[in-house]
Amino acid sequence: MEHDTLIRSLRQAGEAIRARRKSQKMTQVELSRRSGVVQARISDIENGVMSPGIDVYLRLAAALGADLAMIDRSIDESLL
Repeated sequence: MEHDTLIRSLRQAGEAIRARRKSQKMTQVELSRRSGVVQARISDIENGVMSPGIDVYLRLAAALGADLAMIDRSIDESLL
């Protein structure tokens, strides 16, 4: 996957969503329309000031054509 990003904070999660959205030349309003997540909430997420539930992350990821993944650090020690 060419856009893999290891995320360890709310701010990094928001930055990753913003970068993916902008790489697709999509506005927050368009992402809101595609995901069903209110634009003001997307802004808060992108700025790292709110922690949405996993359902919101999944809807945003789907609207951006992305997947969420979990990495087991006990298996992949290179991530430590």
